[in-house]
Amino acid sequence: MHKYKDAINDCENAFKRDSKCVKAILINARCNIHHGNLDKAKENLKKGLELSKENNNLSHKIQNLENELKKVIEMENSIEYVKNLIKKREYGKALTTLENTILKYDKDLESIPLSNGKKSILKSENLNGIPIQWRLLRSELLIMNDDYNEAMNVVEIILEKNPKYSEANSLKTKLLYITGKSNVKNTINYLRKALKYYEKNENAKLLIKKIPELEEKRKYINENFFEKELYEETIQKYDELIEEYTEINLTGIILVILLRNKSSCLMKLNKYEECIECTNKAIRILNNIVFKNGEPESNDEYRYCKQDSLFVELFRKKSESFMKLEKFQEAKNNYEILKIMKPFDEKFNFEELYKKMESAVLSDIERKKGNDAFKNGDFKLAITYYNKSLELYKRNSKSNFNRGLSYMKLLKFEDAITNFKNAYKYNSKYYKAIIYISKCYPQIFQPNKSVSELEDINICVGDQYYEDYLIELKIAEELNKIKKDIDYSYNSTEKINQYKLLLEKYKEYNISGYIEVLLYKNIGELYQILGKINDCISNISTSIDILCKLVLENNNRSANSYKTSDFCDLFTELLKIRAKSYMEGEYFDKAYDDYYTLHNMDPYNLEIKRNLNEAEFKKFFYKRYYGSHNSRNENNNYSSYSNSSKYSEYYEILGLDKNDNPSINDIKKAYRKLALKYHPDKNSGLDENMKKEYEEKMKKINDAYDKLMKKHNQ
Repeated sequence: MHKYKDAINDCENAFKRDSKCVKAILINARCNIHHGNLDKAKENLKKGLELSKENNNLSHKIQNLENELKKVIEMENSIEYVKNLIKKREYGKALTTLENTILKYDKDLESIPLSNGKKSILKSENLNGIPIQWRLLRSELLIMNDDYNEAMNVVEIILEKNPKYSEANSLKTKLLYITGKSNVKNTINYLRKALKYYEKNENAKLLIKKIPELEEKRKYINENFFEKELYEETIQKYDELIEEYTEINLTGIILVILLRNKSSCLMKLNKYEECIECTNKAIRILNNIVFKNGEPESNDEYRYCKQDSLFVELFRKKSESFMKLEKFQEAKNNYEILKIMKPFDEKFNFEELYKKMESAVLSDIERKKGNDAFKNGDFKLAITYYNKSLELYKRNSKSNFNRGLSYMKLLKFEDAITNFKNAYKYNSKYYKAIIYISKCYPQIFQPNKSVSELEDINICVGDQYYEDYLIELKIAEELNKIKKDIDYSYNSTEKINQYKLLLEKYKEYNISGYIEVLLYKNIGELYQILGKINDCISNISTSIDILCKLVLENNNRSANSYKTSDFCDLFTELLKIRAKSYMEGEYFDKAYDDYYTLHNMDPYNLEIKRNLNEAEFKKFFYKRYYGSHNSRNENNNYSSYSNSSKYSEYYEILGLDKNDNPSINDIKKAYRKLALKYHPDKNSGLDENMKKEYEEKMKKINDAYDKLMKKHNQ
């Protein structure tokens, strides 16, 4: 009949009448076990064992009593273990351990298979013979595992047989509060009512004290931190409050609201990954409150469910965070739910937003095609796909960034910078885009803009790109310092030396390619101003050589390849400078060749046509005047020009200027000075890499010295 208290009273009366009634002791112990009073059960069983051992007529009871005592001790240890697991917040493991203990207690019970993410393997309807305290503990653990419906089922079964059971009443009241079915005032009233049934109900006392206190804290945080937009502080306060609620197992709707508010702060701080984690947790709790099986059978169930407005807020924050992270498919999946829940919402047009998501998903498909083309080295095709991607969704920062990378590969640094800026514009945490902007500006000889871009971003010390940021800033500042010296200098010779220093600095930082084209071009133009024709020709030729290697397929040099390249204007400018120097140096054959190339590139340019005619005339005139030689300078300047650039290089290696006509003594002095610096015997303390570098340098110095001495001796 499950009237255990009456049974306990009868057993105690029987024992008073007959102190040797071991059977009464045994029944008393079993009734106490049912109430979860393991200490009293253990005390009775030990008393029964003492009597049985003292009286030979009762010795047949010993085995039975020992088995019962062993069983009680095992249960006691299991319950203690469960309580320790709860302290460690291992709620799933605690529930499993408790239910396995219950199965050991009642051999007739059968477990049920787990389903729909549930963690319980028992049916509450089958547990009438199980100690009430254990069933109440199981209900608490079900709350901790977000199984609110089954937790309520446990207490209602207990209250059906005993409506005034205080602890079951207080637990039911708590469940109504955390599932949003009771306000603070009603909750406190019902807890006080439960306390009248049993004045020592400590859980009820604790909840009466803590619920209003925590509610006041929540209001205080909202008014003094959240509403004042102190988001970092608000998050910290919410975390502390969540911990306090969790400590007394007040979860449910309360936690959902706190997590929703916290996710709002995280979005304001652009912490989208954390926001998604926060909303996922809130949605999981809310699903377990609203839906019987812990989740809807289909998305349509969200539309007419309780707490629908809370679901809308959470799914909206989650989908917006996915959009910010450019996880478009995940964002679309969440917007599908919003579209079902609120097809006609005044504040948010979810239908329109859903169309936007579809475009974003298609945009990402095109981006991935672009990525494949990029990996295959077809950068122009990659740009075509990225263009399609951005036509579908212009805020796709990854497509903007990847298109920027493609433009970099094609040496279109201005276009690359524009795309990197767009990537950062649409995602203010895309620091990688700024890093690449700072790589582009030095290539177009604007390191000052790299410094500005890097100084403008507010990057945190712990960010994954922080170290790269520091490196790029240091490089940009050093390059900019030399560039400033060049800009403020009005002496062409001094500028040339600064440009050469800048070239060395670029090489030191492994920055090469397009910038070398520009620097050699600038040096060549300065030599042209100084009237150092051969040096001008040498540097402009170097600039053209580098550009050809960078942009022409198989280094195929022709008027057509220059004209059809993306750098036609630069080729034109370089060829004009060199052709002019050829004319000034009276290398008319070479001047004619360059002007002929320029004419084929732009046949309707009258200035080029005039220069071509002039070069042709002078070439013909000097050929006729000097006989077999093509121009006047064939016997002197140009006859040795094929080697002039080499000799200029040899002088440069020794730190001399060929135009200063260095003497043999100058060459020897320069050689001795460099030998003291770079000879391996003079630098024994160097590491292996530096030794190799110095050896290579010394080889070049020796070679230059030998060649120049040989030339002077001849």
